[in-house]
Amino acid sequence: MSDNGRPILALAFLLVVIFVCAIYIPPLFKPPVPTMEVTSCALASSTMQNNGITSISFSVKNNDANNAHNLTVQFSSYQTVSFMLGSQPLSQQNGQWVYTDALYPSSQLTQSINVQPSLAYGVNSLTYNVYVTFYMDGNQFCSKTLVLNVKS
Repeated sequence: MSDNGRPILALAFLLVVIFVCAIYIPPLFKPPVPTMEVTSCALASSTMQNNGITSISFSVKNNDANNAHNLTVQFSSYQTVSFMLGSQPLSQQNGQWVYTDALYPSSQLTQSINVQPSLAYGVNSLTYNVYVTFYMDGNQFCSKTLVLNVKS
């Protein structure tokens, strides 16, 4: 009996194994999709006049197809910076301004929060760091630092 066909069968088997591995193994190393993710967070204008109003716009996506989740967004900065939903100040907890909402399964939220900084008497300009922290069901999942320049 001749084994002239054996190398061809071994090569064919090896190609099938490589093909199967190439299809099924890479997804095992792909990072999982987060339950909730911040898709954008930015100031409308990073430079403004004293007592002017700009806004922070953010978008959050709930990637959970089966469950709603509570979203809490905390804003903090220097004490002369105020945060508002429209013209109404956000509530404050432990010195932080707080926005809350619920995200339904597979939903996305886009929100704009007004920011009004003011300078102390005699100060001509100041750069503020604005810290934005995102919580899902009470657990922090993202934070951003935005820079706001204010001039008199």
